[in-house]
Amino acid sequence: MGRILSNTWVGPLLAILVAQMAGTFLSRVASTLAPTMALHLHWTVAEIGYLSSLMALGSAIFSFAGLPLVLRAGPIRSLQVGLVVGAVGALLYVLPLSWCAVIGSLMIGLAAGPQAAAGSAVLRRHAPAGSQNLIFSINQS
Repeated sequence: MGRILSNTWVGPLLAILVAQMAGTFLSRVASTLAPTMALHLHWTVAEIGYLSSLMALGSAIFSFAGLPLVLRAGPIRSLQVGLVVGAVGALLYVLPLSWCAVIGSLMIGLAAGPQAAAGSAVLRRHAPAGSQNLIFSINQS
């Protein structure tokens, strides 16, 4: 088929992939650190699973209420805000306090919310019309 019309979509695709990888990494922090967190928080490893549930709750809350942020701030800015909120949430895990782990998990969940919508909006804007299927497939894998 030859060369794709232009390569202006490569930068946005890479930026979205990096942001989504960082968000996915953040969402795995509780389960990765479960043995150590259980020791410091005096919880059982099974109770650490509730932190993953709180992350899912945070993501659901953003899904229901976060669209105005994406529309108002734009997709890139909402991704950036989400990553900062997630990083702060992960930093709260450093403190050996139960409430910090709970709030951190909610924050990480809220950070995961804008990834799909904002990523799709950026790629839709920059992907050439004839290559959108390919670019969105790369983004989903």
